[in-house]
Amino acid sequence: MSQHEQPANQREFHHSLPKKRMSAGALLFDGSGSLLIVRPSYKQTWEIPGGAVEEDESPAAACRREIQEEIGLDIAPSRLLCVDYNSSTGSYLESLMFLFAAPVISEQSKRSIRLDSAELIDFRFADPEEATSLLGPRLGPRISTVLATDAGGGAVYLENQAPILG
Repeated sequence: MSQHEQPANQREFHHSLPKKRMSAGALLFDGSGSLLIVRPSYKQTWEIPGGAVEEDESPAAACRREIQEEIGLDIAPSRLLCVDYNSSTGSYLESLMFLFAAPVISEQSKRSIRLDSAELIDFRFADPEEATSLLGPRLGPRISTVLATDAGGGAVYLENQAPILG
């Protein structure tokens, strides 16, 4: 039996466990401190580059893939900013949301942004306060909380956009 094989009963047990939806996104700032936000074609609110974590994909890898797919830039996340556990509601399924920092976007990279026209219709850089006011009812508060929290370079843990530890 190889190192990655599991006995059938253990594999069946793992497949019986609950599964959670996960997403990953990045805060992409330019040199003046403005945050990149993108306008999806399928909703009224703005978003940040990012999206669903696929099966057998890490949140960091998903973040990098989504940035590449959505805006055409190969930008690796530089560090984890937060994990936000979201309870189920009438509109949303239970989820874990990963938010990453990324390197500052250069002027050349800003000019190289190419939107995935099947998914996005616009992008802009906005000061963080304006950006968070344009984001959705979960994402805006999550980012506001992260920006207002001094984690000393570490990540924060949120539940439904609010810090519960520390």
